[in-house]
Formats: sequence, C-alpha cells, structure tokens
Amino acid sequence: MKGIDVSKYQGDIDWAKVKNAGIEFAIIRAGYGNLISQKDPTFDYNYREAKNNGIKVGAYWFGYATDVADARKEAEVFVSVINGLAMNLPVFYDYESESIDYVKKMGVIPTKESTTEIVKAFLGEITN
Repeated sequence: MKGIDVSKYQGDIDWAKVKNAGIEFAIIRAGYGNLISQKDPTFDYNYREAKNNGIKVGAYWFGYATDVADARKEAEVFVSVINGLAMNLPVFYDYESESIDYVKKMGVIPTKESTTEIVKAFLGEITN
C-alpha cells in the first residue's frame, strides 16, 4: 500500500490528484501540544477530502510533553479533536527528535525511561 503523512505544511492538497497518483492511505496530523488551539488548521479539510476520495485515513498527534501529566493532557486534546470520526487506520503519537529538543529547551533532561513513560502515558490515555 502507498500512503502519505500530511499536515498544514503540505498546503492545500488536491485529494483527487492524490487518489489518482495511487495513494491508498493518509496519516493526517490532528495537531500538537496540549491546547485545543494547537489543532492542525488543515485537519478537518484533509480528513473530509481524503475520505471523500476513497483514501483510508488515520491520524497522529505531534508530542511536546515534558512529563507524564503533560502527555495525558496532549492525549485528552487529541481525543477531543478526533472524537466521533471514523478512522480506517490506527492513531499515532509522534514523539521524536524535535520533541526531545523542546523538552531540553524547557529545562528537562530526558532519559530513555522518562521518554518511555511519556509515550506510555499518552497511549494509555487514548486507549482509555
């Protein structure tokens, strides 16, 4: 299967062209951080138009959590954004090098253990 990962950084997407290019699924960024105002401004459009063009969808949340409580808050916001939407594919937590750089900038020294706990807290919250 051919798929893509999209967010506001791809601009206005012509989903009919995407479908005609053979793309079968899209993982769409729903947002980032722990505030509803950080919802990706293109999420609703991308979700609707991908589905309207027969493209399977999943979603992800880009994480900037500095601790377990922050990760749970991010998960709560993510769930509120995707609540009621029919996903064909899983949802994901995107916690990567930019996330770690942010944590360090906030004065937190990330460890393998603390990062694992953050990810587990986020995933546990969305599972609940």
